[in-house]
Amino acid sequence: MRRTQEERSETTRRKLVEATARCLARDGYSGTSTTRIAKEAGVSRGAQLHHYPTKADLVRATILHVYKQRVAHFRDTVTAGADTADVIDRLWEAASDAEVFVPWLELTVAGRADPVIADALAQVTHQMRDETTALAADLGLGTPATVAFAFALFDGLALQQLAAPDEPRREAVLTTLKTISRLLEASP
Repeated sequence: MRRTQEERSETTRRKLVEATARCLARDGYSGTSTTRIAKEAGVSRGAQLHHYPTKADLVRATILHVYKQRVAHFRDTVTAGADTADVIDRLWEAASDAEVFVPWLELTVAGRADPVIADALAQVTHQMRDETTALAADLGLGTPATVAFAFALFDGLALQQLAAPDEPRREAVLTTLKTISRLLEASP
């Protein structure tokens, strides 16, 4: 069956944002160029420029792509009635997934010096917070503050693990979070 032009364009855009995320994870923001992205995506430079004329356009699309991946990880990880310890372990796996976390981290750091990236990140971060908080509430996984605390802890722990991997410390932190979660569940 022959694909439509829009389907081909969507495939090219997807390849480009996925390649951007891979380049960010592997090469960092400063090492990610539109030429490198086009090569990584297996598309011509002209196709890249047609869909995303500037690096900023491509980065904005990638921010949305990575955001959708993070929310999908969260949605796939949590289920109603799941054991809290199991949910925490699965959330940690999703939160620390290098293919999602590292590009997000690179974009966050780049946003400090680039107001366009900072604005796009702020919008997407608020949207992600609202969606994950609503999903967690629907599943009875805690208050908005509890969910925000868990995500802040996971982000900080993932950052520490990138800088200096330490399995025993990571396990101790996750065990403490599980203990706190059980205490919160037991309190009236």
